[in-house]
Amino acid sequence: MFTSSEAKEINCFKKITLKEACELTNELEKQYQGKGIIAQVHFYLLNDKDEELYTGTLRLGSNYAQNIYHHIYKKLSAHKFSKQQEEKKRELFQLMEGELPSHLKDFAFQSTFDQVAATKEPSIISPLQKKLLYGAGAAVLVISLSLNFIHQSTINNYQTAMASANTKLENEEKVASIYEDALSGNSNAALDKFSKMKKLSSSEKKVYINLLLSEKKYEEAVKVSGGDISSIEAMLFKQGNVDILKDFNNAFPSKSGEFDIAYLEQRWKDVVSVNGATMNDKRHEMRSYAFLKNGKLKEAKSEAEKANSSELDEKIVKFEKAQKALDDTKKQLAEENKKDSKDDKKIKSLTEQQKKQEEEIKNI
Repeated sequence: MFTSSEAKEINCFKKITLKEACELTNELEKQYQGKGIIAQVHFYLLNDKDEELYTGTLRLGSNYAQNIYHHIYKKLSAHKFSKQQEEKKRELFQLMEGELPSHLKDFAFQSTFDQVAATKEPSIISPLQKKLLYGAGAAVLVISLSLNFIHQSTINNYQTAMASANTKLENEEKVASIYEDALSGNSNAALDKFSKMKKLSSSEKKVYINLLLSEKKYEEAVKVSGGDISSIEAMLFKQGNVDILKDFNNAFPSKSGEFDIAYLEQRWKDVVSVNGATMNDKRHEMRSYAFLKNGKLKEAKSEAEKANSSELDEKIVKFEKAQKALDDTKKQLAEENKKDSKDDKKIKSLTEQQKKQEEEIKNI
């Protein structure tokens, strides 16, 4: 389920399979790379019970991942998990791979679910950002009334199964009506219908909260979340919309919000100076990266030990090598400039080399 998209090709409020979602993002990734465009889309991966399996932000055209499947694979592979979590990760990959043909799974760094086990991751629905997509395989995301009906019939009697199926169908029709209102820009009607629903699934609650946030109804959004301010703040951070995050943090100020805003605005010195933020693996990773951008390698390494991110570890190793190479170049350049008989050609070459190395460090 996409809750926002900068890619106009992604349809709103439409249930599709994981295969269809991967084919779509696979094609858009190629197109956007060719055009030099990057479009950010935020999504939730749901199972057949409408429960959230994964949430993330895909950057189409960035050359990070060929499609949604690859994005999830790379993100989860970059983190170290407990034995129990690793098993869940294996199950998720196995489930997804069972839904996809080879051409959507195969990629340069070989995405096989067996390799994963050996390896050690929201824009608001608004008039400008209303992209919601149900995507995943039939066994992963799409709710099947017929299968559910058959299963129930074997357990209960025919009448009980029929009543349950009808209730479920009625609820889905209500939700579809709400999505149509949101899609047409009638947010107030959608919000009114949501408020009258007695029970919401996890994904429906997220859509409801997104709609409330898009209308800047922050207090109501917090109420729907059960008073979980931190979860809404985290949702806004993942979406990368710093303006809305700032607005929300003004209404519900927190050090965690202050920390995340500084990170999104790339104010690296402020990131490492904020005290009192609730730290988790992701924020330790963010703080470590901020130290790295401030040129504090020792502090970055120390913070990285709390982050459990192999992706961050790779950046630190890359930074350390690049910094050493830059220091060597600066030393050679200083020595050349001290000589009485200067080699202008060599000095020019070293100067250009220094600029390239500085740019490389900047882009880590």
